[in-house]
Amino acid sequence: MRSQRVAEAAARAGGAVLMARLRGDGDLQIAYKDGRANLVTVADRESQQAVTDVIRAAFPDHAVVGEEGTTGDPGTEHVWYVDPLDGRWPGRSTTRPATRCSRRRWVAAPP
Repeated sequence: MRSQRVAEAAARAGGAVLMARLRGDGDLQIAYKDGRANLVTVADRESQQAVTDVIRAAFPDHAVVGEEGTTGDPGTEHVWYVDPLDGRWPGRSTTRPATRCSRRRWVAAPP
């Protein structure tokens, strides 16, 4: 299935950015999204952009919705939900980060 291959490639691209930042100089450029200590780093932004670039290259008419922003029209037929730096493991909390881009919603039946 093409969408699965794209999801895997997107996850690997986002993960590669995260690993490069982890191995880099340590300057994550931490900022606050809002006043509730909701932090965002350059790694968050760059990894989501890498994921988005892969998905949109394969499916330019699909939207990508993530914590760091939305690309495309989220009301479109095909929407991908991504979380490039997810520190939670399904069903429990953990410090093991993962890149997730496995959710895809169809508003109408897929082609």
